[in-house]
Amino acid sequence: MDKLSDCSAKLPPLDRARLSHAYIISAPASESEELAVQLAALMLCRSGGDRPCGVCSDCRKAAAGTHPDIIRIERLPDDKGRPRRDITVGQIRAAAADAVVLPNEAACKVYIFPEANRMNEQAQNALLKLLEEPPKHVRFILCAENAGALLDTIRSRCIELSVRSAAQCSEPERSARYLELAGRGDALELLRFCRSMEELTPAELTEFVRETMSAIGARLSFRADPGPLSGAQLMGLYELFGRALKYLRVNVGVKQVLSLISVRTLSRNI
Repeated sequence: MDKLSDCSAKLPPLDRARLSHAYIISAPASESEELAVQLAALMLCRSGGDRPCGVCSDCRKAAAGTHPDIIRIERLPDDKGRPRRDITVGQIRAAAADAVVLPNEAACKVYIFPEANRMNEQAQNALLKLLEEPPKHVRFILCAENAGALLDTIRSRCIELSVRSAAQCSEPERSARYLELAGRGDALELLRFCRSMEELTPAELTEFVRETMSAIGARLSFRADPGPLSGAQLMGLYELFGRALKYLRVNVGVKQVLSLISVRTLSRNI
């Protein structure tokens, strides 16, 4: 099993020439579909250099959700417009019939299952037959927050990519990721990162705050590479985390403290 260990929503290095025909992305629901699109773009990208390049027609259409060769298999709506409980065997049989049709634009077709764990047992058994003897031009990406919900026979025919949320990483890993995002000024990723830590207990968040203050202190004293952050910015972050630590000591909630950290980190007035 390949594992992403840097608490970030990005794929591990994959050899385009040796890609499998089927993957399971085991990740928090908030990240798995984004990763699936990245992997689909890698499979379809026509760039002669690094892939996915992000600029070719296939990459841009993948990102926009308009590529005709990326097919999503999702729960169908009921008569009230709400998603049904399961992905059914009929949907898998329809996908199998479609899979024999050649791609519209790219070299292959990619079937993404955003909620693969929603397949009932009949549907999974039907998919197993397709995974065992797939057409050469077909790829599959199954997203499942808990891959254990899928049949062992399904898992054995896929490469599993496991992604840990920030809450599952160690304090040093979380701190390193936070400082990386702060240095990049990546607002979207920083907000996502902080939101993924909302499941931490106050004690766990306190450890993250202390670890980050220690990491900032090491950069300020040049015991560690300061990176792109200036001395003044590092001082501002150190004071911000000192304030967060004080709030945690007086029982301010985890979400409120994380909100303070994310907003103030992106402010010019840290």
